[in-house]
Amino acid sequence: MKTYAFGVVIFAISLAANAAAPADPWTLVPALPNECYGQQDDFDQVLATRIETLSAEISRQEQLNDQFDDRVDALDPQEKQHRIMDYMMKNPQEATKAMQSAGSEAAETHHAEQEGEREQSQALAGLFARYDAALKTATDPIIAKRNKISAIGSDPEFEVLSRQLDQEYEKLCPQWWKGGPFRTWLAGYRAFLIQGIPAREEREATGNAHYAMFGISAANYRSTVKMEAVKKYLMSMTELYGRRHDQPFWNSPR
Repeated sequence: MKTYAFGVVIFAISLAANAAAPADPWTLVPALPNECYGQQDDFDQVLATRIETLSAEISRQEQLNDQFDDRVDALDPQEKQHRIMDYMMKNPQEATKAMQSAGSEAAETHHAEQEGEREQSQALAGLFARYDAALKTATDPIIAKRNKISAIGSDPEFEVLSRQLDQEYEKLCPQWWKGGPFRTWLAGYRAFLIQGIPAREEREATGNAHYAMFGISAANYRSTVKMEAVKKYLMSMTELYGRRHDQPFWNSPR
């Protein structure tokens, strides 16, 4: 039965790779689960399927976008020079903007984004440390007892202690998995990603301005910035909810 279920998941992910992402990729973000154990829902599988969908669409669009560079590269060097000079004569202001080095401004923006990502990552690591410490405090004494009993094979008492471990975990569950700081962090991270999209798209548009100098329209260029932001968010959800226990202790193999 498990083999069949696993096969269904793989088949679903395979189909997702061929499915186009929606116009607004944020609609791919699923509602957060309210279960304590991973086996109680299909959240991990849903995330994997949607990440696969986004990855395939990003790759497809990047290949289409690369065609603009291919068209530039295909031009004869003399033809390139001729088109640049012609464009500069007819559009001096636009040519100046296209040729200006926006490197300093772009570098500053990119640095700010990296710093923001680092802060977000550190905040999540801090929450993981708090969660791990709370779980360790609640369960370590019971685990120590259970390990001793397990060694002498006292099954009834082993199960009693296993159920105690589940009780302690389930006490923490509402504070962390059904609400609390993890969800607050996710909301903040999503806002951070959304806030950074316009600047990244603007940098991309600035970088594409040079196509006009070669007589190549970039009207059909499609940015992948928003899809990449959503993929980051989904991957963070995967990392975070992967911390849930998959199943109760008493039902886990030794």
